[in-house]
Amino acid sequence: MDEKIILLTQDPFNELEKTAQSKGVNASSLDFMILGLSTSYSIDENEPVKLSEKELELFNDDALFLNPSLKISQEYKIQIYKKMPNSIKNVKACELLIDENCTQIAVSLKLKELVVDEYLAMDLLQIIYKKMLKKSLNIGIRIFDFKQKLVELIKELRAGNLNEEEAQIIVAKGVLPAAPQNEKLIFNYKENMAQKTNTPINQISIVGVGENELVLTFIKEKLAKNGRGLNLKEIINEAKIENKKIEFSCSDNFEAKEDDEKTEYFSKKKGFVADENHHFDIQNSLNFTSLNFKTNGYIYAGLDNEVSIVVANTSSMEEAINSGVLIECQDLSINGSVAQNTIIKASNLKLMGSTHSKSKIYAKNAYINTHRGYLEAEEADIDALENGEIKAKLAKVKKSLGGNIKADKITIDTISSNNILYFTQSVILGSCAGNNNKFIAQSAHEESKDLKAQFDKLEERQKALPNILNSLHQVINSSKEGVGILMQKIAQLQSQNQPIPPNYTQMVQKFKDYESQLSAVDEENKDIENKKNDLIKELENAQNELLKAKVINKEGTWSDLNEIKFKLYYPQSELVYATQKDEKIKCFYLQKDEADKITIEKSNEIDEKDLQ
Repeated sequence: MDEKIILLTQDPFNELEKTAQSKGVNASSLDFMILGLSTSYSIDENEPVKLSEKELELFNDDALFLNPSLKISQEYKIQIYKKMPNSIKNVKACELLIDENCTQIAVSLKLKELVVDEYLAMDLLQIIYKKMLKKSLNIGIRIFDFKQKLVELIKELRAGNLNEEEAQIIVAKGVLPAAPQNEKLIFNYKENMAQKTNTPINQISIVGVGENELVLTFIKEKLAKNGRGLNLKEIINEAKIENKKIEFSCSDNFEAKEDDEKTEYFSKKKGFVADENHHFDIQNSLNFTSLNFKTNGYIYAGLDNEVSIVVANTSSMEEAINSGVLIECQDLSINGSVAQNTIIKASNLKLMGSTHSKSKIYAKNAYINTHRGYLEAEEADIDALENGEIKAKLAKVKKSLGGNIKADKITIDTISSNNILYFTQSVILGSCAGNNNKFIAQSAHEESKDLKAQFDKLEERQKALPNILNSLHQVINSSKEGVGILMQKIAQLQSQNQPIPPNYTQMVQKFKDYESQLSAVDEENKDIENKKNDLIKELENAQNELLKAKVINKEGTWSDLNEIKFKLYYPQSELVYATQKDEKIKCFYLQKDEADKITIEKSNEIDEKDLQ
């Protein structure tokens, strides 16, 4: 049979058999090509609707495809022809994979066996669709991005980017049956905080929320849904819902937003989420007699959510806040003591008891009766500092023994022994009743960056540059004449269209590289000089800050072995003065003379402005 037969049919393979019989040939000697298709669908007893191939995306809608009354039929325009030797070249490299319920069809391609030519995409499409028709499956329906994935795979294959033996592409997808779903209440406020703080959710008791923040999500009940395979057979899901109802309610402080699947509850104001027998509210104050890790765990009420917490412990036998507790809130008042391994974060803190040496407190404004642990604050107000540590902008202490303070300004009414005070502006003492205290004035720059270390590193590099420059100059000067002659020879060879020896161009390029290195080192030297000048300005600014720093003893009487130290930066040095017993000095400060020499000065006069 030499002629090609074009016809319309609903069963191409049956048509192939009939044609073979009519022509008196074996059906295995014939093949067909799909030239086009038309699809009709109907719902219930309505008239069928005819669709073009481009309109088949209509069936991507699950609701339509799952309709039990949906019927689909297809008619194919095919061309029957005598099978040629190369017409089956990629058939064996292409295997159709169909799952049990025909909800997914994939194709497995043996990449090494494919004949990669300009017709590969069309050839594979014909093979895949004919294999589907052989199994009485509609083609072109619910294929989603199959054609795009096939084209991308062939593009990568042509580019030689695929080293795998085999690749799989999903051809079409039906609808899997959906399991039933019970009602579910999601505690977004706790889950988000657990993720944010890397804390186990069962250790979080209180969580603060901002305005318009998602707090809860109620997932509605869903019944089981049937599925449907690509062979249009319905897949019955007989699973039953447990019908577990969740009882909860929310106050007027929540705004509910509802859709078909869920209801979301958003906070209308700042505060913390209160849960009383699954009635949820947004509140702003909490009162406790004590806190412990087992019951209260971590309290993340937030520093700006307008939450106030009061812990009023009346027992002298136990701490108000026990070991391991974490509290974070805007305003915190504690009547009692804080145990070890506790962490407190607050905008405003008032602690009427004592802190443990292994406690940590972070606050904007903090008052503590007796402090033995670590405190970081903008303003710290301490009655008794006993071997504790303070880092603040302003630290006010009534009595200090063995304390370690870093602050811009420090005020201590009575200082005992073994304290270390780092300050940038002033230390004001009411009286000095102890010894072995250190008062160290340093620039605020020391906390943010080591300017002197940067300066020294630049100077060290700059000292090495002259030797590098000298070596480069020697190489360039000794090679300049020879490279000039070489470049003339290259120009001559180019004018005569003769090949240039590789070593000629290599030598010229090497010379140019030396010149580039010389230029780069010159630029580096200029850059270092600019950076050094910038650092010198910063060091001078740091130095000028120290010229304003003062240590003031209002009573004026010193005990023995107290050290006043000013750390200078440019040039780097330390000026130290050690007091003697009963020595009378009210103020220590720095003085720079006309020769820029800086010395420690002493005075018994106090400017009232320095005490403010």
